[in-house]
Amino acid sequence: MTNPKGPKDQPDRNATGGTPSFTTMPGTQTHAAPETIFDPELFEELRATIGTARLHLALADLAATVRATFLEAPAAVADPDITFQTAHKLTGRAGLMGFTALQNACVQLQQACEGRGPFDGEFAWARRVSRHTLEVISALLKG
Repeated sequence: MTNPKGPKDQPDRNATGGTPSFTTMPGTQTHAAPETIFDPELFEELRATIGTARLHLALADLAATVRATFLEAPAAVADPDITFQTAHKLTGRAGLMGFTALQNACVQLQQACEGRGPFDGEFAWARRVSRHTLEVISALLKG
């Protein structure tokens, strides 16, 4: 199976319709574009450790948590304390599975929940990264 590396950049497609390009959300801290959304080497290490069946269950659970946290709930009603707890859990899970961009976005969101950054902007950034992460998860589950 070929592992998708995910888009190297962010959701806004460039003029040629090619690779998206990461942009900083207005009113947020500066975000460096991650080299990749997904690190296939970390993913394969985890697969070797826990097996494909358990990894697919973990991917499906990660996808459900990401959807519920970032895509189904508007930032305006997000409770910073609950968001902090969920982002903390996602930081570890995403990093373990190789979703480095989501891991980094969740770290920034945790800091915003603690008052060290603009919550709405960091939530929006995590939401954008989540969309790309879900595309990669979907491809991995199909493959």
